[in-house]
Amino acid sequence: MARLIRRPLFWVGAVAGVWLLAATALVAMAGLDARAGMQATQSIRSVASEDLGQLLDTVGGTSDDVDEEDAAQQLLQAGEDFARAHDHLDNPIVAPLGLLPFIGRQLDAVDTLAVAAAHTATSAGEAVAEMREILEGPTETSSSRLDAIERTRAVLRELGAELEEVDLGPGEALVGPVADARARFEREHADVMETLSSTETTVTGVLEFMGGPTDYLLLASNNAEMRAGAGMYLQAGLLEVEDGTFGASRLGATQDMVLPASVEQVDPDVLALWGELEPGREWRNLNMSADFSRTAPTAAAMWQGVTGEQVDGVLAVDVIAIARLLELTGPVTLDTGETISADTIQYDLMMGQYAEFGDDRDARRERLGEVVTAVLEAVNERTISASDLLTAFEDLGASRHLLMWSERPEEQAAWETLGTSGEVPPDGLLVSVQNRGGNKLDPYLVVDAGISVTEAGDYRHVVLDVDLENLAQPGLPGYVAGPHPLTDLAPGEYKGIVSVTMPGSAGNATMEGAALVAAGTDGDNQLIAGEVRVERGGTASLRIEFDLPTAQRQMELVPSGRIPPTNFTIDSESFTDELPRTIELGPGS
Repeated sequence: MARLIRRPLFWVGAVAGVWLLAATALVAMAGLDARAGMQATQSIRSVASEDLGQLLDTVGGTSDDVDEEDAAQQLLQAGEDFARAHDHLDNPIVAPLGLLPFIGRQLDAVDTLAVAAAHTATSAGEAVAEMREILEGPTETSSSRLDAIERTRAVLRELGAELEEVDLGPGEALVGPVADARARFEREHADVMETLSSTETTVTGVLEFMGGPTDYLLLASNNAEMRAGAGMYLQAGLLEVEDGTFGASRLGATQDMVLPASVEQVDPDVLALWGELEPGREWRNLNMSADFSRTAPTAAAMWQGVTGEQVDGVLAVDVIAIARLLELTGPVTLDTGETISADTIQYDLMMGQYAEFGDDRDARRERLGEVVTAVLEAVNERTISASDLLTAFEDLGASRHLLMWSERPEEQAAWETLGTSGEVPPDGLLVSVQNRGGNKLDPYLVVDAGISVTEAGDYRHVVLDVDLENLAQPGLPGYVAGPHPLTDLAPGEYKGIVSVTMPGSAGNATMEGAALVAAGTDGDNQLIAGEVRVERGGTASLRIEFDLPTAQRQMELVPSGRIPPTNFTIDSESFTDELPRTIELGPGS
């Protein structure tokens, strides 16, 4: 009798064991598929950044975080993996586990996350694919380019509304791994929603700017003569934008626009640091401070003082920006019959024109304006995708070769998220060498900077060694090598101000090797500056030291806009300041 009883129990136990193994296997398979989906989404994390440029890179498949596979396809694959995980958990074999209160809650949480993740990944993948098709499609007219950006905004809004409704499932009484997975997905989802919001902000501002009618002050600079974080503004004119079309009035030399008295709209810090150079009256001293968001309003006021015209914003371009636009348009023929291209324009504007025009200053001044006008006309007339144009704006903004400011809140918010606002972050470090010799020797000045950081109690001590080498050769045109008649310089001698913008938390700043000319608060930052002279073929060395709180773990290196760029070395690593870069200082206290 006992044997008869034991036999059914044996089979019940065996069946239960097989069921448990099958259920466990299905749950494990669900975990593997969910893990595969998460790995796929990690490779396109640029979708969860706050930067339109990175999103555009994802659309174009060029982000550093994207491997060889297409980003949209990776998202769609992730959606399939998560959906498969849901199917495993929805299997009838697993259903009895759901009757157990504690285990059932965990399974329900995992299944809900799988459904949410599948929906999120699939929707994002479809949106990325659609945006790629829109942004990279042919746009034969300026208005069709504008239409592509408008359609992109519609896709972003639709995706945002869809993802807003995603159900993340129960969040309480979850075991460690399940709770961690939910918290992680919640963070990822919040990042994506923030990205969609900031991207829509950018697209909306771009649409307002390009749709117009919009009037911007257009400033053109030549990197052969530098100021802080950009070239000296040598030409100015009115940029009119409407229905995606850019129209520039003939640019004039800023040397001929000096005001009889300074405008009132000069930032107080700029006035305290550089007041003797009259940055509210003399255009060529306007950007002695690097923060474009604080100097651009002064430029707008100065333009009104010269012309009586009010502008909606200010846009500054340099030689590199012109070259990048020529990459998009292809070669352009000027009214003179001369053809310019991306390969030739940098030499032409920074060196060639001085050899060609000699002492004809009017011809040299008009040259930059003629080029800018011709390139903008080519942008209007030639087939350029909206993606290429927006990516060029983002790249040029990051390297400070294109700077934009607007008094319209929506546009200014767009320039901030796009990275073209020219703001210096509070933890920013920017090394500028500002030409004060009235020559064009900056392309011949090599700037090397070494950074060392040591711990000293409750602060970090930063030492910045800056070395300058003047590679100017005999035989350069006088307008390039000088000397300017109002200076006591020798031919080929460089005179400049080395100005170092430091984090706002910096203290005890000192400078050796230069005659101190300015020190103090510069917006959200601190600044110290000194004057140096470097004879032709000679060198000069400076040392700047300052302290930072131990709690500050990094500095953000801000590009100087120089050609050639400044070379940096920290520990055994070397790099240039062509693009922004995070400098890690060490763990905080």
